[in-house]
Amino acid sequence: MKLLFVYDNSIGVNYLKQALSCVPPEEAEITIIKLSEYPTFDDSSFDGLIYNTFPDENHRHKFRKDLILKTDEKARTFKGKVILFDSHDAGYKDAFTRLQAREVPRIKIVPCKETVLNMVIPIPFAVNTIFMDATKQRTVPLIYCAKLDGYETDIRRKVFDAIAPFQPFTDRLDFYTYADVLTKSSISVVAPGWGAACVAHLEALAAGALLFAHESIRDTILLPFADLIEDRHYVLYNLENIHEKLAELIADPFKVSRIAKAGNKAFYKGYNLRKTADQVIDFFKEVTQ
Repeated sequence: MKLLFVYDNSIGVNYLKQALSCVPPEEAEITIIKLSEYPTFDDSSFDGLIYNTFPDENHRHKFRKDLILKTDEKARTFKGKVILFDSHDAGYKDAFTRLQAREVPRIKIVPCKETVLNMVIPIPFAVNTIFMDATKQRTVPLIYCAKLDGYETDIRRKVFDAIAPFQPFTDRLDFYTYADVLTKSSISVVAPGWGAACVAHLEALAAGALLFAHESIRDTILLPFADLIEDRHYVLYNLENIHEKLAELIADPFKVSRIAKAGNKAFYKGYNLRKTADQVIDFFKEVTQ
């Protein structure tokens, strides 16, 4: 079986690329190309197509309309089976409204549980392995290193102001220094960005910090192979109760440690590249037989 993965640039692409690299060659031959290569690429010998474009059709610079009009048409006429890869980081949004293809099976990143899209394979954001270390001593009580501006709402800045009395670590750091600090943190505060979920949610779980997240992720599937339960694997807040909930956690380090360890365990159960690869292969095997 030969599969072609056509991808455009977005934060959600990395996990799927890594998962497909786990497919043994005897199960499937995987070819991965950029969207810009697709118009002139010969796809006639492939059994299946995974098709991705930049997910925000209204983005004037990153959604390359002239190119995507050509690749959309080529995907429509593909002779084998097609699955859309919807990498919009808002799990409730449809990145392919222009195709009127709500019934086409799709891989969806961090989907909402109540999504009406024909999502057959949920996937998470990719987490760099440098965050996957829960063995360090917890010397940073509270961390919130979010970029505050540039989003549709100002909720990140409101969270910043609300937790200021607790003196969180808030320095904006380079990637590797941030990972080092997070793996030494007890509680990681995470707020929404372009979508309800962002990679910081998963980085906190991977690093063994307690994930203290805005309640907007309650209906989001952060991990495809583990169900996260509120107050067991993470703690949710809103702007009305954030101060009270954070004060309770800081006053109870044993509770913080218990939830952080459970969340870290759930991360390793739910974040599984090979299982995702198996889901992709099983999907194409089923439809090509």
